Parts: sequence; structure tokens; C-alpha cells
Amino acid sequence: YYAFPSAVTPDGRFLILSRRVENDDGSIKQAALIAMDLENPDQQLELLISLEEDIFYSSGTVSPDGSWIAFLEGSREVRREVFVQPFPEGGARYQVSQDGGIKPQWSSDGTELYFRAPGERLMAAKITTEPTFAAAAPRLLFEDRYDQGTYIPMPGYSVVPDEPKMIMVKPDPEFGRASEIRLVIDWLAELEQLVPTVH
Repeated sequence: YYAFPSAVTPDGRFLILSRRVENDDGSIKQAALIAMDLENPDQQLELLISLEEDIFYSSGTVSPDGSWIAFLEGSREVRREVFVQPFPEGGARYQVSQDGGIKPQWSSDGTELYFRAPGERLMAAKITTEPTFAAAAPRLLFEDRYDQGTYIPMPGYSVVPDEPKMIMVKPDPEFGRASEIRLVIDWLAELEQLVPTVH
């Protein structure tokens, strides 16, 4: 089987994974959304398991308070949509997107759920969880071409904590797609060496 990570829970305990078993022709035999306990990786919670072939779950991401998980459900034949259900116990599923949706991300306070929609659109839906879960009709934030990445479960964008901002990659048509990512660790110390602080 294949397993694709998409997020870590806010408390750092669980890694959310999309797991799939494929047939010889590449179609999906069985798919599941699981939470792996990072303190004991042999312990895995099966959050969702598909009962039909070719149905898959992906892009699981847990709300800031750790009580809800947003994810997408789709297949080759059915449009992909964003859903939310209680975490980790499961239960009722609530559809958030209305006209297709992928790559959900929570706002830092958990009151909005963002997702990408067909046509290079970024959407937002207001979320309330008391007394019961409810999602308002999604509204368009903006429509423009931003890189979605090639790795399906990952969102390809980031919500800035405590600010109404997004970090996204704008493709440069002159250079095409990026072929690598460089991660600089302890970059502040390197910067201080290059540009010493004057006292």
C-alpha cells in the first residue's frame, strides 16, 4: 500500500496519513484516512475507510482545537469535495465545499476553513461548532494562478497564524515549475554572521 502524509495535529501527537491499496491497473482497491501516533507509530487510528473501490480520502488536516478534521473525498468519476467530521472519534460528516474542493486548511482560530476550488479559486467558509457543527456557504476570496504543487495531499499554501494572510507560490511563466526546494535551518545565525550587528 501507499501512505501519504498531509498534516500533524496541533498537539504534535498524530501524523495524518492518506493510505491506499491499488489494483494492478492503478485503480484504488481500498483507501483510508489514518492518524499515526508519533509516540508509538505502531498505533494507528483508522478515521475513514472506503467501502467502495476507487473512492479515496486525502489532505486531512485537524482544527486548531484538535476537535475536527477536514479532508477531501473523491474518485476518478466523482467530483472531489471537502468534508469535516469530529476528530478523532469520527461520527457525522459535514460537506463544506459545494462545487468541488481540494486542499483544505484551517484558519488559526478555527472559525474559517479555506480550500481550493476549480478554476484557480481560493474559497473560505465560516465555521461554527456550537451548539452543533455548521458551515456557511463558501465565498470566493480570490481567483488567480498559484502553484498547487505536485504532491496531492499537501495544501501548496500556508495560512499565516493570527493574520489574514496566505503564503502561496506564484509561478513565473518565464522559468516554469520549480524543480527543487531548499530548506535553510538556523538561518538567523547565518544571517548574523554575514551581517554582524553593530552596537
